[in-house]
Amino acid sequence: MSSQTQSKLSENENCEIVDQPIRYTPTTEFVTVPSFLLKTYEIVDDPAYDDIVRWNNAGDAFIITKNTDFCEKVLPLYFKHKNLSSFIRQLNMYGFHKTKYKNNEQ
Repeated sequence: MSSQTQSKLSENENCEIVDQPIRYTPTTEFVTVPSFLLKTYEIVDDPAYDDIVRWNNAGDAFIITKNTDFCEKVLPLYFKHKNLSSFIRQLNMYGFHKTKYKNNEQ
């Protein structure tokens, strides 16, 4: 055996081995959510804006019912712009997409 191999073996011999079963301890994982998504959720979920933007009946999409009010009153409170196109472009970057509005989704 080479001296390099012997030194690795001697390092391993110094390891303490505990003869107890390994117990699983659950850990909390923290997920970082981008601020854009958090702000968008806050906007849509806020009942104060229900006449401007709201969840659909299924709760899996949101509907902007008053584009002008959304741009003028809501967007500037959360973002540095009033541009609906920029907001939609950013939604698209996170995998959202526009769907055809159905009257029964009110």
